[in-house]
Amino acid sequence: MDRRSPPFTTLLLAVATPVAAIWLIPDQTDDVSRRLAAQGVKLDYGIEPVSFGPVANTVIGVAACAVVVACLALLAYGAARRTIARAWLGVAGSTLAIGFFLGFSWRVWTAGGIGANIGAGLVMLMSPVCIGLSSLPGLYGAVLLRRAHKQRQLSVLQQETAP
Repeated sequence: MDRRSPPFTTLLLAVATPVAAIWLIPDQTDDVSRRLAAQGVKLDYGIEPVSFGPVANTVIGVAACAVVVACLALLAYGAARRTIARAWLGVAGSTLAIGFFLGFSWRVWTAGGIGANIGAGLVMLMSPVCIGLSSLPGLYGAVLLRRAHKQRQLSVLQQETAP
C-alpha cells in the first residue's frame, strides 16, 4: 500500500459506511404504524424515505458493505506490513463509528409514525456527543500523522544540510 492511498481509502470508507449502515439497519417504523399504514392512514416522516426498489437497494447495500470491508482490509494490511502509519487505523475507526451513527440517524429520521417522532429529537440531542466522542481516535491519529510528517521533513532537511 502506497503512503498516498490511506486518505483515499478513508474517504471511500466515509462514503460507504453510512450507506452500508442504512442497508443493514431495518426500517424503524413501529408495528402499530405499519398496521395503520396498511389500513390507509398516511404516516408522518421526519424525512421521507428514499428507495430505488428492492433489487437496487440490495445491490447498493451489498456494494457498500463490500467497499467497507475492502477499505478496512487494505488499511489493516498496510498497517500490518508497516507501509502506512498505524494511526490510520484510528482514523478509520472514527470514520466507521461516525458513518454508522449517521446511517442509524437516517433510519430513525425516516421512521414512519403518527404524530411526533421522539426518536428523531433524541438523535438530534445525542448527535454532538456521539460524533464528538467517536471523532477522538481520529483526531489523535491525525495528530500522530502530522507529527510523523514533520519528523520526516526534519530528517530530510538534516540529511541535505549534513556535510
